[in-house]
Amino acid sequence: MRAATVPIFLTALFSGAISDRAAAAPLPPSVTIVPVMTAATATGPSFDFLSDLLDLCQGGECDSTPGTVRSLDWRLRIRNRATGAVTPIGSDASTYDVHAWFTWSGFFVEWTDIEHPALPAGLELKVKAKLGWGGDLFLVSTRLYTDLEGPAKDDYSIHGVDFPIVEVNAAPADSLAWPIGTGVVMKNAPTHPVVPILGDFTAHPGRGSMQWFCLYPEADAEWHPSFYMQTRDDDGIYKAFVPEGAPDGGLRFTVRTVPPNSFTTTSYDQPFDTVMGLTGDDWHSAATRYRGWAKHQPWTSNGRMNQDCDFSATIRDMDMFGIFSPDPDFLSWAPWPDRHVEQTTLFATPNIVPQNYGWYDRQFNVRIGDWAPLPEYVAIAQQMASLGVKFSPYTYLHIISFGAEPTVQGYDPSSLGDAVGVRGQNGQLVLGVDSAGVPTFEVCLSTPFAMDYIVQIAQQIDTYGAGGQYLDILNVLPPQLCYAPDHGHPTPDPDNTERRLEIIEAVKDVVSDPEFYVSSESVSESYIGAVELGMSQWTKNTLGTAVDYYPLFETVYNPYTRIGRLGVALNFDTQKLPPAVFQLLSRQTYAADLFFGRTPFAGALLNDDSLLDNIAASPIWGLFIDHVAASVALLKDQDVIEHVTFGERLRDPEVNTARVDLAFLGPLLQLLTIPYGTEQPALYTSAWRDPADGSVLVMIQNWTDPLDNLLLANTVTAQAQSTEPVTTMKAEDLGFDPACFEEYCLDPMEASEAACLAQECMQSVIAFNGGPQTYCFDYDPGPEDRPRRGERVGAGHALRDDPRPLRRGVPPGPEVRPPLTERRAPAAKGRRPTTADAPSRSGRIRG
Repeated sequence: MRAATVPIFLTALFSGAISDRAAAAPLPPSVTIVPVMTAATATGPSFDFLSDLLDLCQGGECDSTPGTVRSLDWRLRIRNRATGAVTPIGSDASTYDVHAWFTWSGFFVEWTDIEHPALPAGLELKVKAKLGWGGDLFLVSTRLYTDLEGPAKDDYSIHGVDFPIVEVNAAPADSLAWPIGTGVVMKNAPTHPVVPILGDFTAHPGRGSMQWFCLYPEADAEWHPSFYMQTRDDDGIYKAFVPEGAPDGGLRFTVRTVPPNSFTTTSYDQPFDTVMGLTGDDWHSAATRYRGWAKHQPWTSNGRMNQDCDFSATIRDMDMFGIFSPDPDFLSWAPWPDRHVEQTTLFATPNIVPQNYGWYDRQFNVRIGDWAPLPEYVAIAQQMASLGVKFSPYTYLHIISFGAEPTVQGYDPSSLGDAVGVRGQNGQLVLGVDSAGVPTFEVCLSTPFAMDYIVQIAQQIDTYGAGGQYLDILNVLPPQLCYAPDHGHPTPDPDNTERRLEIIEAVKDVVSDPEFYVSSESVSESYIGAVELGMSQWTKNTLGTAVDYYPLFETVYNPYTRIGRLGVALNFDTQKLPPAVFQLLSRQTYAADLFFGRTPFAGALLNDDSLLDNIAASPIWGLFIDHVAASVALLKDQDVIEHVTFGERLRDPEVNTARVDLAFLGPLLQLLTIPYGTEQPALYTSAWRDPADGSVLVMIQNWTDPLDNLLLANTVTAQAQSTEPVTTMKAEDLGFDPACFEEYCLDPMEASEAACLAQECMQSVIAFNGGPQTYCFDYDPGPEDRPRRGERVGAGHALRDDPRPLRRGVPPGPEVRPPLTERRAPAAKGRRPTTADAPSRSGRIRG
């Protein structure tokens, strides 16, 4: 149902005088309710506002244009408190009257006299939406308020709310960027096979690492508006983003929430806004748009890693992230000291942070809850700790196997599941199985037991000298919807993220190392700063190669956290691949991680074979080790630290380069993190900005080698670098006028627009030698009198000091970098302050 006056008031409210029509609209006093539309009884689709609001569609002429928003709907799930039956009632199948009015606090739309075939007799629904300005010209915010009324009100409850439900036209070639893990993009989204199953992977906080997505046309497609959608929740409340095909084409997007105490509540106000709009974004500008909001949220309030006194210096300063565990065929921790020394020698850094698997059992995910360590591990772990190695034992804390219940003071192990297990809507325990098929129950993290249990394990591993603790899947575990009536929380409690933050802080408070850190699987914005190290492993293992991996999370949050990966072990014989194939894929994987901004991986299975043994047995394997060493050396340079480790990821420069076809490996690609599909450029290029001074650094990697074509005949397209040893990067490919790497300034809380657009673009042509080398170029767009940085950066040179291209056959000059002791000032030492009586990051007072 539409009325011509509605867009007038909306445009006047949200964007001022953006057209003559909007400028002529009167603005009523703030307390006056002005009815601008009172529709006759109408049948859905419901109130159609967004395209009119943005003035992109006139007279219905572009109803089929891709990017056009067709409708804004809602759906309630009503629960019969006596029978437990849940009935969905939505605007699309209802008849109703629509009323709209405008005040200074927003534009309101109310659905009244709602009739639906399934609506119980004696029950009335009251549904109201508030629309507001979303922060810039392109965005509108929405929030829903709903109540049950009528004589049957106390017999029912609001069990769930779907709002907003938005249908969007989509072109066949449109791409959908979604922050699952570190980020994925699904090309040809309307027909992509993964989109219909995404609802299982998009809960936030959890598998959905951030709360936004973008549907956009590819660069070579005909331009049409992109659709951007985001929730603005700073408390980590459970929500699910559900994409699906729309009945008459296009895509439908739903935000699904669960009220607290949904068995009894009859009134629910959504606790956060959802903003949406038709923009010109692609994945990168959408991520940058979100970054403008995220930089002012509680989880980033302590600043970047190098500004946050609470951020573990162990993780802030690490050069490599490692995995050490016994080879399943070897079953011994004895080689660990030798392997660690070998790695620190080969890669010229003592700052390798290992994660330990198999320390409590010789199998993985078996007898969860029984954390009795292997005696051999304890002795060697204490030896490693005495050498300053900051290892973190693996722990899996929200699942316990029956028969392996831990002994925690004050709790009876024999009835632990019944006392603290998560319960579903039917009152039954939520059960699973461990790797041996033994039944498990899920621990409700809101119970006092969860805190006591986790703290007890932290105290235990502290006696072994652990420098951190790995809390498996905490980052990807959505807020638990536990319906147990005796756990001291609402039933359910969709807002228990703060409880997990308290648990993490309690762990750090009871250990002896003031730089104790917490790591977890995947990444999550809700735990940034508390979980100092996240991993990208979850994304690739869940979705395989069905999607393209994009650095969405890194583009938003790179300066605030460290990201590692569970990946290629430094023992090629364990991979069951020919050495030539292994070293090619390994080099590509390490280059991809550096391209994303992740910490290089230093994993090793503990067996009799050393790295030097591997190189001696297969000299080509040394190419892989050389590439890893070059990556580590590059990331130790102070310029690179300030830009890549602590800086913001900008748009990738475009480079004309040969491409390498890795598709021949098929399912083996699931072992690796492959960005942008399986056909990879021979050069990875990424751009980074130091927020402190605005300087931009461009990092270029050539991960291929002329030998690759000889060893892997018919597998490398365009001969990689073997017949094209020089590749050029053109200046015009490095930026997007007028802001070079950013189209426009999206954060009005930062510097003025003029400052945001003040970047210049590079004006030189760069040539690259073939071979497995890494280049780093530093470009400083600041005033000429700014002190210059080092003459040499990594294996390349600084463009400001020498704008000439590298010449073939001329090796770069010697590397100059500050010693490790001068890298940066260490964080303040000493115990972290306790959290008693301190405000939480969301502003609430802890009890």
